[in-house]
Amino acid sequence: MHFKHATTDVRAIARELRVRYALEGSLRRAGEDVRITVQLIDAKADDHLWARTYSGTVGDVLDIQEKVSQAIVEALRLRLTEQEHQRLETLVEERTAALTELSNYLQSVREEERAKLARDIHDELGSILVSARMDVSWVKRRIEQLDPVSAAKLLRANRTLDEGVQMK
Repeated sequence: MHFKHATTDVRAIARELRVRYALEGSLRRAGEDVRITVQLIDAKADDHLWARTYSGTVGDVLDIQEKVSQAIVEALRLRLTEQEHQRLETLVEERTAALTELSNYLQSVREEERAKLARDIHDELGSILVSARMDVSWVKRRIEQLDPVSAAKLLRANRTLDEGVQMK
């Protein structure tokens, strides 16, 4: 792709680049002085939107480039047609709806994952409580053999564990 000194029509170049707007320009230098001429073209409509000439020194080139960029942004901002505005609004609405739908879907997936996790935790806790109850039964028998008062306290703790297992 080479367009310097091209004889190709700007519309053909824009089609090849798949762009609507083209920036055409030239730079002339005499010693340290520079003159930059640029024009912004709506290639689709074959219309010149804006043209300017900037003068300065070689040291000013970056400042001139910034001025050109700002002027292009302003020129394009003012050139949206009503149809383009409507299309842009439609795209924003469509994409907002799609993002909302995606967000809702992801939220439902997260809720399903949270529910599954809660079920898994509940099942695991139930298993732990059953194991703890069995361990407590063994400990209870040993304590009853050694200390009847502690055995009564252990019986109350065992009932609490039973209630926890029943909640499952």
